[in-house]
Amino acid sequence: MDSNLKGLIKILLVEDEIPVRLVTTRILQNAGYTVVSTQDGNEALNQYGLNPDTKLVIIDYGLPGRKGPEVLKQFKARGYNGPAILSTGFGNSLDDRETAGFTTIVEKPLTAKKFIDAIEKTMQVVTA
Repeated sequence: MDSNLKGLIKILLVEDEIPVRLVTTRILQNAGYTVVSTQDGNEALNQYGLNPDTKLVIIDYGLPGRKGPEVLKQFKARGYNGPAILSTGFGNSLDDRETAGFTTIVEKPLTAKKFIDAIEKTMQVVTA
């Protein structure tokens, strides 16, 4: 993806673990993306209301309260129809109902390169 275009892509990150959220935000920013970082589903939905130009959501599966798939359903109920990445440490234990609606699933832990590659692949599929 053209690095000049990355800055036009706003990513909303939903991750409850502070160290993971901080590192992931830094990785995305260093790759040239604009990032709105949140710690839970409620905050994410509020931020989406303030950032309707969000082009990609990345949601952790194991959020407190509402799990990632429920948060995605609420995004869609509010009109979000863009791509969504599910970030999970649960691996292959998730069933199709839990991953429905997500464009891509990434398993933790992952390297910065694998994470950026997954984002770029997701965005290429959506814009193709």
